[in-house]
Amino acid sequence: MDERSDLCFGCFAPKGSDYKCKICGYVYDLKEGPEQSHLFPGTVLNSRYILGKVIGAGGFGITYIAFDPKLQVRLAIKEFFPRQIASRNRETKEIIPFGENEKNDFLNGLKYFLHEARSAAMFETHQNIVGVKDLFEQNGTAYMVMPYINGTPFDTFIAKNGGRVSFSTALSILAPVMDAVSTIHKANLLHRDISPENIFITEDGVPKLLDFGSARPTVASETLSMTPVIKEGYAPLEQYSRQGDQGPYTDIYSMAATIYKAVSGAVPPPAMERFTNDNLIVLSSVCPDMPSYAEKAIVKALSLRASERFQTMEEFMLSLTKGKAVEPVSLNIKSKKKRGAGKLIATISVAVLAVAAAAVFITLPEKKEAGKETPVTVTVPEKVTEPAKTPVRTEAPLKAPDKEPVKETVKEPEPVKTADKRTETPKKHTSKKEAPVKNDEPVKIMEPEKEVKKTDGISVSSRSGNYLFPKAVEKGLSAEQYFKDGFKYELAQNSGQAVEYYTESCRMNFTNACYRLGKMKNDTELLSKTRIAFDRECSKGTGSSCVSLAEMMLRGEGGSKSPFEAVTTLAKQCSSGSVTGCFMLAGIWEKGENIDKDLEKARKYYGYSCDNNSKEGCFKYAEMLENGVGGAADTVKAKEIYTKACSKGHLKACMKKNQ
Repeated sequence: MDERSDLCFGCFAPKGSDYKCKICGYVYDLKEGPEQSHLFPGTVLNSRYILGKVIGAGGFGITYIAFDPKLQVRLAIKEFFPRQIASRNRETKEIIPFGENEKNDFLNGLKYFLHEARSAAMFETHQNIVGVKDLFEQNGTAYMVMPYINGTPFDTFIAKNGGRVSFSTALSILAPVMDAVSTIHKANLLHRDISPENIFITEDGVPKLLDFGSARPTVASETLSMTPVIKEGYAPLEQYSRQGDQGPYTDIYSMAATIYKAVSGAVPPPAMERFTNDNLIVLSSVCPDMPSYAEKAIVKALSLRASERFQTMEEFMLSLTKGKAVEPVSLNIKSKKKRGAGKLIATISVAVLAVAAAAVFITLPEKKEAGKETPVTVTVPEKVTEPAKTPVRTEAPLKAPDKEPVKETVKEPEPVKTADKRTETPKKHTSKKEAPVKNDEPVKIMEPEKEVKKTDGISVSSRSGNYLFPKAVEKGLSAEQYFKDGFKYELAQNSGQAVEYYTESCRMNFTNACYRLGKMKNDTELLSKTRIAFDRECSKGTGSSCVSLAEMMLRGEGGSKSPFEAVTTLAKQCSSGSVTGCFMLAGIWEKGENIDKDLEKARKYYGYSCDNNSKEGCFKYAEMLENGVGGAADTVKAKEIYTKACSKGHLKACMKKNQ
């Protein structure tokens, strides 16, 4: 018997002779494969695995449900397919890069994909990690084989239990995951994408950590240096830069943000926003069973400065629990299955997969009103009576300066927007403010002056307070710290103080500081040296330098305007997975900035940036879909993308999706 003709390609249950599966309702459509560059359902890979329908697709890969006739089990198979730089030959099924430049990018990406699979395979036997069962190359690309598991994602679990859960429930679910992350760290790896949607509770109540799409060595090699994955609210400051100094403390921040979301119902403000207006909900005000020591531990783990966080997951866990054992919570997520072998309930099944850069695609349960009981039952402890609504985060205005800031004739940045004072707001934790991470490694532009020995004084960024107050430049800081403090002063519109700090950083050969200084002082010679430095680093493969170089070429900073070179540079970065590259390129095509306007390309590149988890990219893409800009209008797709942007914290998108 031909096994393929007897099985449903939507769930791999026996479908009988009907064209439509009685279990999951899937109807096989011959047009599904070739129109979307997907492999046909029924395709056999590695002379073993039968592919079913596509269950997830992003800018860098496609994931299929699959079946292994040998073991008689369902699987999820992920195919490396970076659609920005390659296409599929429909006859041979082979993935082919567009050109020689794209071929190099494709091969580098393929190496990273293989590394990702091997990283996950190391932990295949860990009960709280979803690993990789097989890895093979075919069709000019590679495939990783993963389990297909029934259960529910943690973010859905939270939503189905009123939008937030008790601290004891959250800790019981997350403690095994923290142990899993600790195991990853001991293998000299980072996960880099911990969030509620990447934690999955099986139908037997076992929490599992998903998606090694962001895992890589803590000391990344040149070939494995990829664009960082940013999930706003869960990503710390150092993750916003490829050159950011990352370590176990990076995952600790994300884990703390996950706990914060679970018990408060709100995602922490993005790290880049927190260093100007740092407002965190007082968790004990919305979570009655939150001990004060646990709340302090979470706040510490959410510190903007990496050195102020816990340095190991074990330390964090001990502080959360005071060394006490975590009481298990009985989770019953098993569905009431229909009688008969092979019959599956689609309402709680989810494919464990990783598509593109850290994307998890799932089949969610049917929606249910918040607050009502769900099929997911928590037997211990009883549901905690919680406040009717979660306190809303509000931005605190910056303090007014005692005296006017030093005025400069240079162009100043736009004012930092602050919210009006409210009469009734929840308590907030205000942690120490932190500066943005650097976007590039130091590059020699000029001869450095003799390094000043560090004093015992405290650096600007380690203090709380207002950055409008003029004061003498501190001595003995690192080039990066001078840059960070200069950026803070620039944000606070204290141009004179910003120039002084940028000058110190630039003297120590910090390229980004020289760029900011050149812009503020309108120093064409300095900008020219900076452009040469960015060009040199870009040629070595430093993506952030390539983006900065493109920005300078587009505006004619430090040399002549070269819009087409800028577009080419950004396109290459976009094809390598750079969110910034895709978003900037889309904006150029949309505005026709020194080139002919092309709204079709703008829409496409906003889509690419959205695929890479840019909330602004998603919002722009949804707007163009809604209004039929750059192509046909698609209000259904627009609403879907607005929802995605909303889930990432885009307020306008939240309003749009409900209209």
